[in-house]
Amino acid sequence: MVGRILAYLKARGVLREAILSYISVRKRHPKRPYAVRKPKEYPITVPGDLVELDTLDVRPLPGVVFKHFSSYDVVSRWNVIGIYRQSTATTAKHFSG
Repeated sequence: MVGRILAYLKARGVLREAILSYISVRKRHPKRPYAVRKPKEYPITVPGDLVELDTLDVRPLPGVVFKHFSSYDVVSRWNVIGIYRQSTATTAKHFSG
């Protein structure tokens, strides 16, 4: 019923289509230069094959910031935590190594 009413109003010239000044196009997401996912066929069988690493800001006092590192081994289910002054690749390497 609504479709017939709209068609009738368009035929009479009462209703006109809006002219779009832009075309909506789905944007491509750029590839991430970090955190590349592992292939699905990669076997995870021994401890150390897949370790999840996460960081968090800890602010015990105003102006004091610590970086909390936590790692989780998926196979052995071991958790390790550490506190550092800065969150850099060097501290992450030192923490995981």
